Amino acid sequence: MKNILRQQAITFLKSFQDNPQKKLRENKLLTDFMASPSYQEAQVLGVFLPTPFEFDLTPLIQQAWLDGKKIVAPVAAHHQMTFYEYQATTPVNRSAFGVLEPMKERPVAIDEIDLLVVPGLIFNKDGYRIGFGGGYYDRFLVQFTGETVSFLFKEQVEDFTPASFDIAVNKLWIN
Repeated sequence: MKNILRQQAITFLKSFQDNPQKKLRENKLLTDFMASPSYQEAQVLGVFLPTPFEFDLTPLIQQAWLDGKKIVAPVAAHHQMTFYEYQATTPVNRSAFGVLEPMKERPVAIDEIDLLVVPGLIFNKDGYRIGFGGGYYDRFLVQFTGETVSFLFKEQVEDFTPASFDIAVNKLWIN
């Protein structure tokens, strides 16, 4: 079931990536989010560096830098994620999974991250998610005590039963 939902979501996201509505819907969510106390109070934001078909976090990252916030992004290795500071000048590598990762320069302790933007392909109404299947975020979220958010399109909401090891995201921003 998860694999079917995962493939359906990837198909939708890839077909939607060049649609002008995608950018409009992303910008609406990000504008609302950046006005929220969650964003306003956070000093260190954990983000993922999205592929072209995923939700584009570039406007959020750029605004966070302008607002004096620290941005950190993950590097996945040995079934674990470590976050590293990410600045406009930080070189990136493409991982074996095709994901952009910052060069490993300044690791950030997990308890320094105030707010974590969690990627996903499918979400249920309770905040549980289906990702790409590697389990990296679920393993990370077991230890993470900060706030978690995800940005998604209404087409990514489906009813499914989470696995026992799944960790729900605190707040879904849906458009």
